[in-house]
Amino acid sequence: MYSENPLNMTMEQVDAWLAAKHPAPVMDEDEEYTDFMQRQARYAQYYNAVQSRKAELELQQKQLLIPAPPVGEDIAAVIDWVQATGPTPVETLTKIYRSTTERTADRIAAAKAVMDLVHRKIPSVSEVITHDAGDDEQHIEMLRKIEALLLSEKSASIRRVV
Repeated sequence: MYSENPLNMTMEQVDAWLAAKHPAPVMDEDEEYTDFMQRQARYAQYYNAVQSRKAELELQQKQLLIPAPPVGEDIAAVIDWVQATGPTPVETLTKIYRSTTERTADRIAAAKAVMDLVHRKIPSVSEVITHDAGDDEQHIEMLRKIEALLLSEKSASIRRVV
């Protein structure tokens, strides 16, 4: 039953072992409890190793089916390739933050990551450095214009979201 190392099994061997439906060990009447638990642990360990090998082989088969990315092609070919290779990071993150079964912390982290990828960041003015000894009124007027520009961009982006 445990003669073959699961790490060396082929997909056919894995499928054959799983199809044989090896039952979990049952405790014999004259068997010590510790011996039974050791047999149970060996069975569980081997079964999990076979299942892991199956998942690994399936993943390898999937990876072989993905074609190489187009190089030097037009953008439509690249978009087709991305769509054929599975969900994009934005799609995956969106699915996570919309899911009601995910943890709240994971949903919030996914939403933040999507925001960084999708929405344009509004620049902030933290410091204006002047190199000349110009008029303070002129600098204050320049700061007011920058502030008005940033506020108009912010309100325009809020209107687009709403």
